[in-house]
Amino acid sequence: QARKVGADKALIYPPQAFGEPALALFFVRLHLPFGANFRDLTDSERQTLGSSGVELGEIVGGTPASAANLRNGDYVLQFNKTPVQDKAAFQVLLQGHMGRRVTLTIRRNGTTMKRLVVLVTLPAPPAH
Repeated sequence: QARKVGADKALIYPPQAFGEPALALFFVRLHLPFGANFRDLTDSERQTLGSSGVELGEIVGGTPASAANLRNGDYVLQFNKTPVQDKAAFQVLLQGHMGRRVTLTIRRNGTTMKRLVVLVTLPAPPAH
């Protein structure tokens, strides 16, 4: 059962009394292809940056965004040298490049830099 649902860990407890069923617990690790939430820029932010893009929010530890040293508040301006227009476009770019290495151009505290991000692929849903 645990393998069928893609569980990373399964714990099985024997029955506590005769005739009771055993108890099985499955643990599935959340796999995130990027690992950060992001939002559209305001008109004021676009004007200040002189560019479109997205602002990163919470970065989840142990994810590609975390491994690339991205931080909350970073502005993503380009994705493989392609300007990032908005949140929807960035999401499409991320989905279209799962399993690949990509270069993000970001701005942090007024400094523009590049970050290499190795996006992962989502596991296939279990077959029923």
